[in-house]
Amino acid sequence: MTKKDEARKLAAEACRDILWDENCENRRFWQRMKSVCLNASEEDFDNFINDMRDRKDFLELLGRLTWQMNWIIVFDKTFGIERDNT
Repeated sequence: MTKKDEARKLAAEACRDILWDENCENRRFWQRMKSVCLNASEEDFDNFINDMRDRKDFLELLGRLTWQMNWIIVFDKTFGIERDNT
């Protein structure tokens, strides 16, 4: 698994966690983001990210995703969870 694949898998996991929050705003965006991370081709993924940059709330969404991804990384390291990279 490449680093890009690992990052996309981690982003999809972060989207899943964000969607678990019953007060989640932009639910449709997070569902689409998760789907794109898991299923889109490299070109479609890049197009989605480029389109996302045009959103007014781009920095807020990027910050939320980054925060959640970092939380997963810290949690895994703290509790010695190994990721399956196959």
